[in-house]
Amino acid sequence: MRIKSARVRGRLLRVDLNDGQTLTVRLRDGNEALQAAESMMETWDIDPLVESSAGIEASSKEDEVDCMTELAEHYMTSPSFRRLVHEMHDNFDAILADAQ
Repeated sequence: MRIKSARVRGRLLRVDLNDGQTLTVRLRDGNEALQAAESMMETWDIDPLVESSAGIEASSKEDEVDCMTELAEHYMTSPSFRRLVHEMHDNFDAILADAQ
């Protein structure tokens, strides 16, 4: 499994894999999203697409709950997805530790 593309839009980081899986992460602020994108460039040699966050509609709480439920189910049932999440988390922690 390889990362096909990554997209940063405001606080959102979206990662698309070549097997069709997608992970969307909402970070604390846009700077963290950009740092994550930079780490992805260095770690996986991909060029993330950075977009303006203007015009993004706020999602409803109901949509967020549905998304989180679906994400949790996918995390529990897919070892490859779970491994990717842990790998990304470790990289984000390392970036944030270096920034402090």
